[in-house]
Amino acid sequence: MFHPKGFWPYTGSERRFCALSQQWKEMGLETLALEPDPIARDKIPAGYVPLRVPVSGLSLAHQGASWFIRAVRLGIFASKKSPFDLVYSTNNNVFNLAVSYAIATVLSVPCIAVVHHLRWVDYRDIQEGATDGRPNFSRFLRFLRDEGVGVGGAIARVMGGYIESKFLPRFDGFIVVSGPVASQLAMLVSSRKIFVVENAPFNSKSTLGSMHPRGMTALSVGRIDEGKGTIELLGTWKKVVEQCPIARLEIAGDGSLRKRMVTEASRQGLDRNLRFWGFLDDDEIVKLQSQSRLFVTLSRTEGFGMAIAEALAAGLPVVAWDTPPLREIFGDCPAVFLCHQGNSREVISTAVRLLTIPEDHWEELSAQATNYSRRFSWRRAAEKELQVLERVRRDS
Repeated sequence: MFHPKGFWPYTGSERRFCALSQQWKEMGLETLALEPDPIARDKIPAGYVPLRVPVSGLSLAHQGASWFIRAVRLGIFASKKSPFDLVYSTNNNVFNLAVSYAIATVLSVPCIAVVHHLRWVDYRDIQEGATDGRPNFSRFLRFLRDEGVGVGGAIARVMGGYIESKFLPRFDGFIVVSGPVASQLAMLVSSRKIFVVENAPFNSKSTLGSMHPRGMTALSVGRIDEGKGTIELLGTWKKVVEQCPIARLEIAGDGSLRKRMVTEASRQGLDRNLRFWGFLDDDEIVKLQSQSRLFVTLSRTEGFGMAIAEALAAGLPVVAWDTPPLREIFGDCPAVFLCHQGNSREVISTAVRLLTIPEDHWEELSAQATNYSRRFSWRRAAEKELQVLERVRRDS
């Protein structure tokens, strides 16, 4: 689980692994994980044994190189004390794929990757058929530049995506978090190697009945990176404020585009109606959930939408783009409002309505949100994923 120094402590893929490893530990399965400091389990309940891999260097390239050398060495050394049944990459970024594949090759054990989404897939092009999973790196580069990623950063991301697309076919099995991601991945690898295992809310604690007053506040949680729709969210919220001058938007999360988004929010005059909190731990997120009336995200790259599931568990109605994964997973929830891609007016009108509806109507939606979230279970996901791991190990 590679994450460079100076970045947020953990991502959604690491949260997922923490939740699953906690369940696996209760089922008697030993899980070891290579990870730099700070490790996710220091802040999130988890059941894995950490193998700490210090990274060095200032640039991402130098840190990635030190991670690869040290993680492979430590992984092979650890296998001598506790032989591994397989190697598991918690997500499909190139840093994790490279280390996982190298260790699996040396040890001659199966290698499995969890694919949350393919980084070159962006649902803005849903009408153009770009969501079938086949890489189009010129389109990917254009998307990155449109999002405000610098030339160097955009080229590096495209290069990383290219390497990922070449690495993935070498793996023995794949776990994906939704059917649309499975279909996209099937354009690169055999569909027989792909298995769908959903996520679940990490926080099961509902904020219903909280003593905190719920003002005209919306919450958004997620990385502030390309594909997450933050620039669209700012423009949309400015229109919401024109109709509801006291409406506030709380944005929790960090990422490479955060500074640019803070500057843009100030330029649009949103300083009094919007706050960037940076990275927050789960307890702080729960507090913000308890003070909010809705959750909003304009991300176009979600393979599942764990933050949406957690918002529902907290009793918050959700406004999001209508993308294939979100439609599959949350489309039947009456408290989830999926708006047509690019239709900011629909987002604005829905947000304003949820901010201003009578309290009894809001409470009805809130209860529907909480009830819907109960269909997701980390225990069920852990059992299903373990079955997949055993099948891949047996068949490899």
